[in-house]
Amino acid sequence: MPSRFLLALTLIIASFCSINANEPSARLGWANHKIQITIQRQNSDAAIPTGISIRKSTDEMAVVGDDHLVRIKNRKTGELVRIFETHSDWVKVAKFHPDSKTLFTAGADRKIVVWNADNHHDYHRFATENRSISDLEIDQTGRFLATVGFDSTLNIYEIESGKKIHSLDCPSQDMRAIAINAQQKIAVGGRNGIIRVFDIVTGKKITDMHPHQKRIRDLIFTDDSTIVSCSDDLTVQVSDLVSSSSKQLLKVSAKLHSIADLGGGQLAVGASDNMIRIASITQMREIGFLKGHTGTVCALEVDGKTLISGSFDTQIRIWTIDDSFVKKTPSSDPTASSDLAIKSPISDSPVTLSTPSFQSQNSGASGFQPTSFSATASSIDSSQRSPAKQPPSPRIADRSTSRVVSPSYQPNSNLLAKPGSTGFKPASRQPFNSNTGFSPTQSSSNFSPSVGFAAAK
Repeated sequence: MPSRFLLALTLIIASFCSINANEPSARLGWANHKIQITIQRQNSDAAIPTGISIRKSTDEMAVVGDDHLVRIKNRKTGELVRIFETHSDWVKVAKFHPDSKTLFTAGADRKIVVWNADNHHDYHRFATENRSISDLEIDQTGRFLATVGFDSTLNIYEIESGKKIHSLDCPSQDMRAIAINAQQKIAVGGRNGIIRVFDIVTGKKITDMHPHQKRIRDLIFTDDSTIVSCSDDLTVQVSDLVSSSSKQLLKVSAKLHSIADLGGGQLAVGASDNMIRIASITQMREIGFLKGHTGTVCALEVDGKTLISGSFDTQIRIWTIDDSFVKKTPSSDPTASSDLAIKSPISDSPVTLSTPSFQSQNSGASGFQPTSFSATASSIDSSQRSPAKQPPSPRIADRSTSRVVSPSYQPNSNLLAKPGSTGFKPASRQPFNSNTGFSPTQSSSNFSPSVGFAAAK
């Protein structure tokens, strides 16, 4: 009996030491506050915030997740500013245009939707793809938009015209991440651990790199030639675009899901052990970690001295970056440098972009038009979906037939429902209750996406 007891005690101590051997050496004491994602639908769970985008020069951020909604929240107070609703499945990604006046969202329902960030009633279906969309990125000039998803294609669109200009071959049938540098080189990564780089203008393939053994979850450019990626193989790799070589920055005991650039050669990396690791490229090591989340850290964004994290615990945390970690460059605003100024698609001269306008799909327009907004409602034929390519989403109920219309919304008279048309008449309306959620309004089997609505104040 004593020998068994000693053996058991030895195993426990060895296990404890092994666990702590993987623990980062320094917990950073960055101040933070949490924002809980509240339930907005009856008979639903709180959403997992899988995508976050910061609206520059404001306190607003877009938060998207598996409850099909797009939330605009005040990142300082946590206040729900408004809700956009037209997606009919998991919204994976949200990106504000560099002009901060428009917001693009995309996800498992195959739709790319563009919203007027100031007037949430105005939106347009920018494109519908034939696959679930995993990631979306906009280049720093605001000219191009790129998407990847559950097939082996990188789609690149010209934002001004709405036209797809490239459909490029990727190295895997399951692509997860996109990054674009200031020289308009675009890197993509997915299930097989390969990073493929293209020229976004010409569509020409530049190189393949093989930094990982398993799925790449996220990747970023830290400068024009350095790509940092994280993976299910438990590593963070630093790859050089010039030599096509890679070097391991971190190897930990958890899957790595998200990366953000803190500047000055420093990174934040979110992991499945609920921690955010802070690493230095110059020192090629981990220099600290942040604790607070109780679920996988699946989304990270940085704005100046603020790090924003989203987690499977259905919370967002707003971290104040310590002064010693703050970016040592004059400005992180891409418009601050003449080389990165937002340019007109038809001119080399920097311009001040006004909010792009959209026309109804009934008008035949395929993209942005310099006219007034016209909201449209259109549907996706569910029979066209390919369930085999869709990621499992057991938490998501089928809400494709529900719609909520803001009492102040006035649909374009040309879009009123007619036999064979894709327009609609507003249904009877029920007010949104920010405390208890809402009941879906009158449903229509011919209308899948919902129309945007405002949260009651």
